[in-house]
Amino acid sequence: MLPDRLQEICLDLYHQINITQVHLLPRDRLEIYDAINEIDGTISSKFHKFLAIKTADFVLPIWTELVPGDDLVPRIFEIAKGLLNGSLSKEETAKDRNLFYLASGSEEYIVGIPQRARAVKEVVTLVLKIIFDINPITSELVEQMARGFTDETMIELGTTEVATPAVLAYSGFDLGFSLTEDTEDMVSPENIDTFEPEKRLEFWKWWLTEAIPQAWELAQQSVENK
Repeated sequence: MLPDRLQEICLDLYHQINITQVHLLPRDRLEIYDAINEIDGTISSKFHKFLAIKTADFVLPIWTELVPGDDLVPRIFEIAKGLLNGSLSKEETAKDRNLFYLASGSEEYIVGIPQRARAVKEVVTLVLKIIFDINPITSELVEQMARGFTDETMIELGTTEVATPAVLAYSGFDLGFSLTEDTEDMVSPENIDTFEPEKRLEFWKWWLTEAIPQAWELAQQSVENK
């Protein structure tokens, strides 16, 4: 079972989006992260890691669908899971991780990859950072989320929250807002027709009712078995 406050928040948000059919904005998720960070530090850190893994696992098939034959992102995700469960070490994965960072930052590599697949790549990049104990919910991020920006804007600003690129990968980009020049690297006009609002609601319902409870259970088990 989730802690009482976290469970209450997730249920309230689920009912809210179920009734209004309105998407879960970044600022709506702040209360969830506040509740997580109030939990014992060790469990809280594990929770963020397992939530990142569960979220990435949910959207990874999109990469395989859109970039068939390219196993870079799935392979790095397996490395991230191995690092988390202790079956792999930082030393033995250093070469693969460095190659991933070089490739993912290469314009030559990125240019032919669809936008939603790029979002999956961003998810896996953030997962690796979180596995290495980088706090995904920084004070700067909280300030940006509190301003009511959409997930499309948050990814443009350089979010560290895994849920943002994950929901964009799953549902597509909603271009019903003004784009700035910086957005062009992630979003382009040919993707205007790819946004699926029902898929966005589907993602958030899954995230609230399955991803968060499962991540909590895995975090508890990890701490207890340590």
